[in-house]
Amino acid sequence: MKPRQPSPFALSGMLEFEPVSLASARAVANELPSGVEKMLDQLPGYWHRVRRPVAKRDLVLTPSTIEWMRRLPKEIWPLQTGASYPRILNLLALCWRNAEEREAHFDDLLSGRRKNRRGFPDAVDLELRTLHMHSLAG
Repeated sequence: MKPRQPSPFALSGMLEFEPVSLASARAVANELPSGVEKMLDQLPGYWHRVRRPVAKRDLVLTPSTIEWMRRLPKEIWPLQTGASYPRILNLLALCWRNAEEREAHFDDLLSGRRKNRRGFPDAVDLELRTLHMHSLAG
């Protein structure tokens, strides 16, 4: 049997990485460690049981959302929210013209009524509140 040659990376001191697709890396990163899902299911109000499954369209801004953003004043474009929470902006864009739905959506996002909710990063929270004020101004 022929002896195995060491990787050229091992000789240089560099780390060797296995090439993977972005989709498979995301899938692995989104998996919970074993046993954690069962533990979380015991918590009252755990969102995973009540939230619809994530669809591919939730991971990126839709063309109609991008068009909606372009109609907003440039100084209030929610860029951080779009980068971190495209699902939220997609929903906002869909309900934007219906004041009652839009207000209900903002109320749900900004009220903090749900328990065990971490809240948004400061930049995202500010963008959402700015959008809300813009929507109220008409």
